[in-house]
Amino acid sequence: MIERIIDELERAKARVAHDAMKRQLEGKDASFEYGKAVGTYAGLQAALNFINRLLVEDEEDETGSMFND
Repeated sequence: MIERIIDELERAKARVAHDAMKRQLEGKDASFEYGKAVGTYAGLQAALNFINRLLVEDEEDETGSMFND
């Protein structure tokens, strides 16, 4: 299940990046849309980092408990 969530987040990041690159905007709208895309991308990356950190901590807890028994 967690693999599916990670895959979906990675796909969403790719879509955001792709959409940001293909847009041809000028003026204030361009700055806003670029900032919005950068923020969305950063948020998705933060979610992935959080999930990865939780997985590593969980793995370390399991490994640590094997040696503490």
